[in-house]
Amino acid sequence: ITTNLEEAQKLFEIAAKKNLVLHIGHVERFNGAVQELRKIADNPYLIESRRVGPFNPNFAKDSIILDLMIHDIDIIVNMVNADVVEIQASGSRVYSELPDYAAVNIRFDGNTTAQIVVSRVTQKKDRIMSISQKDAFITLDYTSQDINIYRNAQSQHVFGNKELHYRNEYILERLFVYKDNPLKQEIKHFIDCINGTVKRVVTVEHELKSLKIALKIDDMLTKGIGAEEVRI
Repeated sequence: ITTNLEEAQKLFEIAAKKNLVLHIGHVERFNGAVQELRKIADNPYLIESRRVGPFNPNFAKDSIILDLMIHDIDIIVNMVNADVVEIQASGSRVYSELPDYAAVNIRFDGNTTAQIVVSRVTQKKDRIMSISQKDAFITLDYTSQDINIYRNAQSQHVFGNKELHYRNEYILERLFVYKDNPLKQEIKHFIDCINGTVKRVVTVEHELKSLKIALKIDDMLTKGIGAEEVRI
């Protein structure tokens, strides 16, 4: 586990020098719904993610950004092929010495915006993401591994019984998802990489970019910086 960019870069350098496989434990990459999302996400302009759950004192000393939000950052960076140009971050403590919840806006070059909420002090566990793009609205549930696509939305006002009613119609497509244990799939991928039958699913640059964004957000929360222009 690394808590800074220098340590992460050093690990990748050691792995490359010794011709070893270095695998980063982002288990959500192997969620069945996320696997399908990679096939249908197409230049999204708004990504909204919510990862919340009840308080567990065993994790009170952990950063919610590096423990929770890093998974959503990783998936979003994989969808948006552009630099981050602005970050807005807010959060606060409830039970811990570190922030227990955070709300973050990430703006990418090209005006894609990602809104991420994480919390370890919410009474109901929720792991969801939605993606808005020109031709579709996509919803994803990490827990159930379900993914739905809404298309061709139309709205109109109609008269009925002398009253005006509003009607919204759309086409709903429920994708078939191969649902398996993401951790099992992650370990299998790691073993396959070691055996040389497959290549790592993401690049070193991608891994470092996700960590760099997470560390920047963590630093902003620690210092109370609400917004900052960046180039990551």
